[in-house]
Amino acid sequence: MRYAIISDIHEDIVSLTKVMTQINELNVDKVVCLGDTTGFSDMHHLHKETKDAEACINLLKSECDIIVAGNHDLNTLDRLPGYLLRHIDANSFLPRETWAYEGEVHAVMSNESVKFLRSIPEFHIESTENCRILFSHFLYPDLTGSTIMIPKIKKELKPHFNYMTNNDCLLSFVGHSHIDGFALTGGNFVMFKDFGFKKISNKQQVIFCPALVKDEDKSGFVIFDSNTFELSVKKNNNY
Repeated sequence: MRYAIISDIHEDIVSLTKVMTQINELNVDKVVCLGDTTGFSDMHHLHKETKDAEACINLLKSECDIIVAGNHDLNTLDRLPGYLLRHIDANSFLPRETWAYEGEVHAVMSNESVKFLRSIPEFHIESTENCRILFSHFLYPDLTGSTIMIPKIKKELKPHFNYMTNNDCLLSFVGHSHIDGFALTGGNFVMFKDFGFKKISNKQQVIFCPALVKDEDKSGFVIFDSNTFELSVKKNNNY
């Protein structure tokens, strides 16, 4: 099974349209979106004149087979993610700094698109012939990414690996971090890689995907073949 994996669109319909054109030429079986379809901020993004949450949602509805929610999607809906709700119910402190959503512009959407966004789950587990894959915006227990963290060592991923083990998942694909290229776990560290090709080993690991939104020279997406374990991380070649 060949998967195209996109993440962190942030209402950038120009980049999304261009990337979907590339994906449609690559003979994939399924298209996966790892969340943050919405969430535009003047402080972080440059596409103010072309942002279009409604158009992005409509294109994803027609092209994607799997869509999960990101923290900005939930913020758009004024919906607290399960991670924060559990802490509130337990009257506990939050262990990490959480997103403040400074400068975020409220997305303009139809009632139908709001309803669709509300229906998106916080994660998806996909069964293939060779393995089970966890697709989520970020890492357990914060699967939708309300916290600010880019892990550097494998120890920081222990709760996520435990969650993968409990759900019999060999691989996990996440977005959220807006890294330049991609990253994956290897040994005791998270290895950061440039855009390109890699044949990954058949062992439990997490792959951090690039953001699709135009951000300097970092816009990109992932192609993964679950039969050969070949990973191709492609730049949006229109930039």
